[in-house]
Amino acid sequence: MYNVTRGQTEVLDVLGPAPKQIAFQTRQTSGNRLLVSLAEAIPLDTAVKIVRDGALFLGEVTGCWQDSPGTVFAVVELSQYLSPA
Repeated sequence: MYNVTRGQTEVLDVLGPAPKQIAFQTRQTSGNRLLVSLAEAIPLDTAVKIVRDGALFLGEVTGCWQDSPGTVFAVVELSQYLSPA
């Protein structure tokens, strides 16, 4: 479903009352979960959208922590996938 290109910077859209875009890199996948590194923390249970190769992935943040100053990791659980027409 989600093919990883490690080290490739992508953008996820934070959905909800304060929408914004945040750059991220996928570090690991496990089933429908992504472990990503990003520049800033995202609150738990926040809905996110990732568009990749014309496909739309919807999910939510199920974990987020700061490993060291300037290094934030998050777990995104993907729940919906829409392929390009």
